[in-house]
Amino acid sequence: PFGDAPPADAAEAGRAAALEAEVEEALGELCGDTPEEEVGSLASLLRAHRLRVERGEYPSQAARWEHFSLSLCALLALDHADAVAAVASTAASERLQLLLSPLR
Repeated sequence: PFGDAPPADAAEAGRAAALEAEVEEALGELCGDTPEEEVGSLASLLRAHRLRVERGEYPSQAARWEHFSLSLCALLALDHADAVAAVASTAASERLQLLLSPLR
């Protein structure tokens, strides 16, 4: 991990978990509605993330959100300001929120 701060409290953790679910859902819909050759890397990321979650391979929730959201940043076409804000953020919920727009 690059050093995301752990959630400040249970409310922040809940927000990050809800945003992760929204991002996963939006990504799943995008991958389901778009030809494989256009979303291959995104679909692979989503499958790998879900498998790692299922197997309990992330050392913490913060590491899980950080890895998933930063990996997604590398694959999405974000506008410059959002890309900078997403990569510079140490709050998973902030980064996940920025990633929702291009997925919708």
